[in-house]
Amino acid sequence: MKFEKNRKQHIQFFIAAAAFFCAFSFFSCGMTDSATRKKNKKELADPMVVPYNEASQNAAETAQGGELTLLAHAGQGTNANIVNASFIAVGDNLIHEPIYLQAANRARTAAKEAENAKKDAFWQSLQNAESENNPPPNAESAATAKNEGNTANAENAGSAGAKISRAFEQTAELFARNQPVYDFYDAYKYIVPFAASADFAFINQETLITSTFSPSTYPRFASPADLGDFLLDAGFNIFSVANNHMLDKGDQGLKDSLAYWQSREDFADFVVSGAFLGDEDRLKVRFIERNGIKIAFVAICDSLNGLTLEPGSPLRLLRISDENLIEEYLLKARAEADFVVVSVHWGSEYETEPDETQRSLARKMADWGADVIIGTHPHVLQTVEELDAADGRKTLVAYSLGNLISAQSEGMRLIGALLSFNLQKDLQTGITNYSDPAIIPLVTHYKRGFAEIAVFPLDEYSPVQAREHGVKRFTSNFNYNYIVKSAQSIIPEQYLKLPEAVVAQSSRRFELWIGR
Repeated sequence: MKFEKNRKQHIQFFIAAAAFFCAFSFFSCGMTDSATRKKNKKELADPMVVPYNEASQNAAETAQGGELTLLAHAGQGTNANIVNASFIAVGDNLIHEPIYLQAANRARTAAKEAENAKKDAFWQSLQNAESENNPPPNAESAATAKNEGNTANAENAGSAGAKISRAFEQTAELFARNQPVYDFYDAYKYIVPFAASADFAFINQETLITSTFSPSTYPRFASPADLGDFLLDAGFNIFSVANNHMLDKGDQGLKDSLAYWQSREDFADFVVSGAFLGDEDRLKVRFIERNGIKIAFVAICDSLNGLTLEPGSPLRLLRISDENLIEEYLLKARAEADFVVVSVHWGSEYETEPDETQRSLARKMADWGADVIIGTHPHVLQTVEELDAADGRKTLVAYSLGNLISAQSEGMRLIGALLSFNLQKDLQTGITNYSDPAIIPLVTHYKRGFAEIAVFPLDEYSPVQAREHGVKRFTSNFNYNYIVKSAQSIIPEQYLKLPEAVVAQSSRRFELWIGR
């Protein structure tokens, strides 16, 4: 009878433990709640999450960041009347099929590993508990137990085992449902510290982000909601959706994309511009404020790849041909904000020189109130310059930052840029100015067959990686020297920030070495 009592206790213990494990998994595996997102964002903002190399890891340990990461930090001045903020911007986030398929594979692998780890930990805890509570029986008690055993006990034990087995199945189902379907971190991990440490971080989201359309690639793009979740967790907070792919899924796709952004609990903490719901919404200035500096943001597009809004559509866009509306918007933004940032999707694809339409509109927007103009769309780098506005301000214009990431197959399209500058606001005069504008070259790297796509700042990229780049199948002369010389030929010297090793060893000998 004692054995039967112990056996019943064991069965009850197993059932209770299984139920506890299910409940624990359900509450611990949810990856989309706001508390977890805040934790994710804090962890991503920690420079120690991404130790670039030994030198930058040492710098991170002293809370200084990596060599070029310092450009994304604006130190607070000693003048109590001055407040500071940092600003970074990157170009086209162009999500081709290999990028989201690789993200899906990473998520599946991570989910399976975590599931197995939880199972192993659970079984180990049961074994430990069994060992502590039930020491091995002696020969006499074992014989008694054998004699007192009966079919009912066996059936009860079998039933308990089935319940525990089903509990594990339910736990796995719950775990799978609460895991992100896509894990984009590895593709962007060397860029995350820039976005996470900057007060303002801009990105041109070239592809629609929507939960209602399946992910798709060129020529009609759609990206999963997990991409938007990741970008927000990484620290990006200024988003342009104004581009030639914004109508790839028709009116409904654009509506769904806007609905995604607006559904976020932290919608008030970031800004999205480029598509609007009605005329009134189109002229409603988007603001974002950090460290007491208030930025107005507007995004404008040119081409729509021949697509148009449906007749009677409530959606509105701001096109570069709508100069009267652009002027009205910028004058209003100038009056209400400390600083005005404009994103323009313009120019000709794959052209490294801005055309006269770009230059003419830039000059007009500078006079209308733009402080910084960020160009996108050409998928390659274009020059940077500063214009004298009519009221005496300086307006910084980066005509094209190229691609942030893509699976394109031509060398120049894999060289992008991160724009960095600092903001200072004089609290007595209310005047805000930018300083220290810098262009940091970026390289999208992949192996043969577009495997392991990831974007790197040039100071984290090596000549060895460049020589092994999968793009050499299409651009045979692609190497580290190709990257450096391309950036130098396009970006004026006063803005271009190259790794110290390149600057210090710019002799012919070094060029020959990296060109091997």
